[in-house]
Amino acid sequence: MIRISFITILLFFFSIFFSRNILANEDRQFLFVPGFEDLPLMRDLEEGKFETNFFDSPYGRIVESTVIVDVSAQDIRKFYNLTLPQLGWSQFEENYFLREKEILNLHIEKIKESGLISVKFFLSPKDQ
Repeated sequence: MIRISFITILLFFFSIFFSRNILANEDRQFLFVPGFEDLPLMRDLEEGKFETNFFDSPYGRIVESTVIVDVSAQDIRKFYNLTLPQLGWSQFEENYFLREKEILNLHIEKIKESGLISVKFFLSPKDQ
């Protein structure tokens, strides 16, 4: 009887622990750059406040999302240079990626006054 109670309590604590970890991982999997449904958000950019604009044009969508963060520009470039090709984007110039009929430009620059990094994700139709 004591053994069954111990096992029940043990299973209860394991279920709580694993359900919290699973939920935390599920939340992490679905973080995207604001305005984009399929552009993953680098973990270090999560804390930044994004300013996002999007438009529909006759040629396709135009999306611009900008954030200012205290993260290394090199780390940001490395993350997106590794991640975007896995999502079907082909790099054709530094910071420019092509997928189907859209071009994604990552404009990453240091703000001189503060030393922070400005990251702009700009998506536009290829034929515009």
